[in-house]
Amino acid sequence: MKKLAKKSIIKFSIVAAVVVGSSISVYTYAESMKESNLKEEIVTEQKLIEKSISQLYTKDNQLAFTAEESSDKIDQLLKQLDQLMKKSNSLGKKNLEEVNASSQSILKKLKNNDQAFELMFALNDLFEAEVFGDEGFNQEVKVKAEVTIEKVDELNQQIQALNQSEAIKIQFQEATNSAKKQIEAKKAVDTWYEENKETVTEENYKTLEELVSKVGPETAKEEYKETLVTYKTNLEEKVAKEKAEKEKAAKEKATQEKTTQTSSTQSGSTNIKVSETPASSSSSQATTGGTTQATPAPAPAPAPAPDPTPAPAPAPRTDGFNFKGYHFDLSSFSGVGSVPQWTPYVYQWTDDPSHYLFEKASSAGGAVWNIGVGDTVVISGQTYTVFNVMRNVPNNDSAYGVLKSQGATVTWQTCESASANSDLAIWFAY
Repeated sequence: MKKLAKKSIIKFSIVAAVVVGSSISVYTYAESMKESNLKEEIVTEQKLIEKSISQLYTKDNQLAFTAEESSDKIDQLLKQLDQLMKKSNSLGKKNLEEVNASSQSILKKLKNNDQAFELMFALNDLFEAEVFGDEGFNQEVKVKAEVTIEKVDELNQQIQALNQSEAIKIQFQEATNSAKKQIEAKKAVDTWYEENKETVTEENYKTLEELVSKVGPETAKEEYKETLVTYKTNLEEKVAKEKAEKEKAAKEKATQEKTTQTSSTQSGSTNIKVSETPASSSSSQATTGGTTQATPAPAPAPAPAPDPTPAPAPAPRTDGFNFKGYHFDLSSFSGVGSVPQWTPYVYQWTDDPSHYLFEKASSAGGAVWNIGVGDTVVISGQTYTVFNVMRNVPNNDSAYGVLKSQGATVTWQTCESASANSDLAIWFAY
């Protein structure tokens, strides 16, 4: 009986061990399945968030929503990701590390996009209305009057630092480029007008028209409509006044000439009578008195007053840049880019001091077209003769090679047109 009892105990122990082992195995399996399902659920939600991020942009990497709409969507996605990361804490160490790595990557994308849309808000704030819409950048919105070039440059640096695609950066730079162009164009008009409003000439009016034509958008250009009308009216009044003065001077000259001619005719008749009178008296005396008496000769006419000595003509200028009666002071310019449009100067290029730059929109840029082959110019006291003029030279890296190809002592250039990358006209002289 004791042996049987011992065997029964052993048998019971084995069965109990099997049952307990099976229970642990089932529990472990259940927990494993639960974690696996949770991980799969988290991964699925992560993919949905990434899909939502990609939907912030169109297929060609353009912004799909307004800045405000996009910012709201990012806030929602950040909240979803935060809940997802809290849920991930129930995972085991290995699975937690995997899903956390993905969550951190998504968080970085959301923060980058959040920075992008904050920057978009700042770019919109440069203008009087929102410029980023469903159809891309709106070129017809005016920049605010208080916006400065320094502010635009600061935002441009932030664009360059963005961790975004080049397409997004280019779209953002459309805003800074538009703002900068508007500010510079208006400054060019305002500065030129302040310096030249009292000098009313046809040439200046054309310059003002050209400067205003570069102002954009159309609503900004409208601001100068009254300025153009006023300048044109002043020009017409000046032309009419000069015409009236010329006509008056011509009439006065004609009247004076007529008066002089009449006076001359009358003076001639008197002289004839005076010269005849003594002869008649002499003859009469010879007949009646029998005595011949000398007749006094008429007094000689006074000699005409000598013409006043004309004032000596002023000596021609030799400083600066001079040609055909024109004189322009020199200034210096270094590197590449554009010289100021409203400038009164001709610019000496410090990178190659034998080369000079004429801004097309300036007075010098209008006058330079009078110079042709065979003409002479005087630069800083030195005289040079033009031996070649090349037109429509492409404004690219090959231009400098063309500049030096003729062996000229000095050269100068201006733009063929008002476009941003206009071809060049180049003069060569020795």
